[in-house]
Amino acid sequence: MVREIEYQPTLSVLNKHATVRASSHLSGSPRFYTLFTEFITALEESEFASGYLADGVLLKVTTAYWAFMGCEKDEVRAA
Repeated sequence: MVREIEYQPTLSVLNKHATVRASSHLSGSPRFYTLFTEFITALEESEFASGYLADGVLLKVTTAYWAFMGCEKDEVRAA
């Protein structure tokens, strides 16, 4: 069964990863790809939870989201 992802923060992570991966002008570091994998793993373990950025919610996926979204400055370079 294919799940439809509608939660905007999750879509933002997927879009950021896809943009870097598909770009001939950008290069992600190994850490960039590791953090993405950690986010996906945490998302799967949370059974694709939505609302993980809501106030008062702290899940492994929340931490993984912020780690990945905060890494672009240091982990993505011009190719």
